[in-house]
Amino acid sequence: MASRYQPDLMWVIKRPIKDLESKPWPRYDTQALLSDETRNVIIYVSHGKIGDKPVEYQTSSLEDICEPNLNDLNPMIYLRLSRPLRPDTNLQPLGIE
Repeated sequence: MASRYQPDLMWVIKRPIKDLESKPWPRYDTQALLSDETRNVIIYVSHGKIGDKPVEYQTSSLEDICEPNLNDLNPMIYLRLSRPLRPDTNLQPLGIE
């Protein structure tokens, strides 16, 4: 029987990123990042900039991520979270230009 284990945090990438393996990915401490609260809904979170304006996108639907949108020219990278972020959490920018 297949395992039903799902990690608390994992990356979801919408479009291919050239030379992905060589990019500097942050290492997150899930105990410090995520609350102890459990839930049955998965949340996808992405932070970025459009020009100089910071933007955040959240959805609970993988289908929403797969739909075409205005940001498709830029690779969208999401954190898939099975638990809520702690209120004081500040995610590091990826910086993988």
